[in-house]
Amino acid sequence: MLATHYTLPDGDGDDPQIQLDTGAGPSEQLVTPPKYATAMIVSARTGNIYLSLDGNAATATNCIEIVAGAQPVLIPVRIREGEQLRAQGAVAQAKLQIVWLQDT
Repeated sequence: MLATHYTLPDGDGDDPQIQLDTGAGPSEQLVTPPKYATAMIVSARTGNIYLSLDGNAATATNCIEIVAGAQPVLIPVRIREGEQLRAQGAVAQAKLQIVWLQDT
């Protein structure tokens, strides 16, 4: 069941906001969600981002595409411990902003 209310975390030491940069390659970036995360707000800057939520490689054919300059997207997540999200830029130097949220 999805939560209907989300808040910023209470502050367990993890920064709730991060920025990924896919580099000059562009290279795939891995991120481990904080344990409290039950949702995230994502926003692409400077280039579209392919986002894999299931641990598979992030490619244009099997991922969610986050469009640069579009409205931020709220994505509920339930990531198993040890799993990582994967982000791949459609162009070099694509940036992905992530804000982690928890349900209330």
